[in-house]
Amino acid sequence: MFEPDWQGKPLATNHGLSPDCVAHGLAFFISASARITTQPREGSWVACQHEDRCIGTFKWKAGDGRITTIDYRGNFSRHMCNKLWGRNILLIGDSVSRQSFIALSQLLRMSGLDGPMQHAEAYRRLWPRSFSTVIRLVRDAFEVRAVCNSSATLVLVRNDWLDGHHSYPAASAHNKSDRSFLCATSWEQLDMRSRAILRNFTHLCGAPARQSARSQLLHMKESAGWSQLVIRSSEACGRDDSRPCDGCAALGDVRSLCETVLADTHTRRDFCAQVGTAAAQQHALQPKSRSLYTDLIEPFGDPALCTPWADRTFLSPFQVILVNSGAHQVPVARYNEAMCQAARVLQVHARATEAIVAFRTTIPTFDNCHLRGKASPFASLAEAEMYIENHTYFNHGLWVKEFNNLAAHHFRRAGLHVLDAYSQSVLRTDDRSSKTSATGVVDCLHFAERPGGPAFGASNPEERDLLRTSLPYWSVQ
Repeated sequence: MFEPDWQGKPLATNHGLSPDCVAHGLAFFISASARITTQPREGSWVACQHEDRCIGTFKWKAGDGRITTIDYRGNFSRHMCNKLWGRNILLIGDSVSRQSFIALSQLLRMSGLDGPMQHAEAYRRLWPRSFSTVIRLVRDAFEVRAVCNSSATLVLVRNDWLDGHHSYPAASAHNKSDRSFLCATSWEQLDMRSRAILRNFTHLCGAPARQSARSQLLHMKESAGWSQLVIRSSEACGRDDSRPCDGCAALGDVRSLCETVLADTHTRRDFCAQVGTAAAQQHALQPKSRSLYTDLIEPFGDPALCTPWADRTFLSPFQVILVNSGAHQVPVARYNEAMCQAARVLQVHARATEAIVAFRTTIPTFDNCHLRGKASPFASLAEAEMYIENHTYFNHGLWVKEFNNLAAHHFRRAGLHVLDAYSQSVLRTDDRSSKTSATGVVDCLHFAERPGGPAFGASNPEERDLLRTSLPYWSVQ
């Protein structure tokens, strides 16, 4: 069984993952095994001594007695660079993954050769002979830094849901200069081109348009770029009114957008009423203002970002890939499908390139973190989890752990790795941001960016102070 990626190259889906991956994941989630934590990382945080020259207050002591110290002298950094020499590392995830990216890039900054890299230079280094549509579209949407005396490259792709297909360019909705991609949850977010494609190529609102009209729409000058992600040929899909999205997967991302419209009868009726007949698509409505996307607003006021990444050519240069999803709560069924798809795509990459691929478990937040700035680490995982459950914040204590287990289940079935940041990080409650937003919400999800202490070569206080948290310790497992 094969499923095409965005460039039409077959992605094998039968290597270790059965075709009923989604059903198997849901069955696992409702079983007792999903309530068992996934192989917690044994160890404890111990206080640093003056002679340790630690960055921060604590160092990590593993269950076998080994101690990891991130120090001002750079010994740990040199050790890591020896392991990563010549490698390209990719991080995919949310804003906490971005903090991990920042901490890791600072930790591995060995000389003036390291630091932010221009996208054109990164493009030449990573994809020197590629003409991939995905790469051309996202080249301005990812962050890239040279590390380890420019011998390694660190790249961040912001995708809050680790979703391989639910996305659309933010520039089409509100700000033409915005280079990010937002997660698609409603047809009202889609621009004129995407709405026109859905109406003309599927059976959502009756029979598709004629092939000549479909071909014309696909090759319109203003359709270049984004529409090439949505659909790859002028063929129509869908069987009839009752099965309007059948076969759309072969055309590209149009399947996921078609199914978004199918979320319920009311949504589909509204979509068809707004887009009208196929002949009227030249005058399709523009998308609504971003401020109306109430279903996308996260606890800190930002919409979820879903930069495209699940493309074989895009992934090809990376020998180490670390991914995450979970802090942005979505329905269980959607999370299960996204993790199944992500594990399948990354499995193919890992087998073809022998890359190291790991899912990084999500770290839950907790309430009243502003009162925990000087708190000592918990002595055990059970004690930490009890505290989080009793001080839940946006219900993280109720579902993050189970989502971690579901994601770990899919990645392990695919023969991939799981990096347990959860059991290490929840032991500390002293290293969260505690910043208060304009709306009065205290940020207890992100890690602290407090000033103070030697710079360790950092020019940005944010980068310097993230090294004081638990972030760099689990970032380099």
